Amino acid sequence: MPEPDERTLDFIYQEARAKVDQQIRQIDALDTKAYALLAAASVIAFAPALRLELSKLPWYSLGLLAFAGLCYLDLLWSLRSAIRPREYNFPPDPGVLAKHYLGDAPAEVKRVALDTIIDAVKYNKDQINDKADLAGRALGLLVIESLSLTLGLLLG
Repeated sequence: MPEPDERTLDFIYQEARAKVDQQIRQIDALDTKAYALLAAASVIAFAPALRLELSKLPWYSLGLLAFAGLCYLDLLWSLRSAIRPREYNFPPDPGVLAKHYLGDAPAEVKRVALDTIIDAVKYNKDQINDKADLAGRALGLLVIESLSLTLGLLLG
């Protein structure tokens, strides 16, 4: 493979850094959505309970409400897993570059930094996909919880 010139390496490096920056924004957006789901689920789960007299509800309504409560607990677990701190990779580490590559040619340093960023983008993508899957699961549970509560209250 021919040696790329420095302008090519600069361009690729900037594009790779932009991808890492985009991933940081995606992580923040997923956390915001997860917190919004948590707030919505809590309001949906507990607002009707303030006005209910459970002793007057038939067994099937109580069963639906209990099922909604289980969905809420599962939703909380999914969101906890989605929001919990994760290890992301945001290279390159300037200290490592300075320690190992300070005397090397600029093109070689850029190549090393670029390889590190490309590996980080792949790793971060997996972390973001896991986080998105858990948030999607929580959204589905929110819908099921809402339907169960609605049916339990309408039938009761």
